[in-house]
Amino acid sequence: MLKCSTRDNVAGTGVTIILTTQTNKIGALSIASGALLDLNAPSSGRFAGLVLIQDSNGLATGTSYTSRHSRIGGKRGATLNGLIYFPSSSLTFHGKPGDTGPRCLVLVVDSVNVNSNSSLDTGGCSSAGLFELPIVNRVALAE
Repeated sequence: MLKCSTRDNVAGTGVTIILTTQTNKIGALSIASGALLDLNAPSSGRFAGLVLIQDSNGLATGTSYTSRHSRIGGKRGATLNGLIYFPSSSLTFHGKPGDTGPRCLVLVVDSVNVNSNSSLDTGGCSSAGLFELPIVNRVALAE
């Protein structure tokens, strides 16, 4: 579990955070409402375009993983550039692409609850290192 409290300020360029497996659970995020999260993924190299990832490597063959619900919050919301990849998890999201660097913010999640004035953007994804964006197979909107 990666936690940021209400007074934490986490900022960086060229950052990829990978939440890994431990006892058939993959780490989750909990970013408090007063925290500042401002991250830009690297634009080249092995983790180009990847900013926040849940990685299921290390699970026994045939084992499915469980993960807690993740939350990215903040009074002004998170400022992120890159791909957030939580393919089998739910995410409550309050954020937007950063104003500096390429404007690229893409979510791959099982389910998402978008809060407040959040936004996504794919306009600068190739500059951010994401050359092949994921294909959306299913979209559902629920109230």
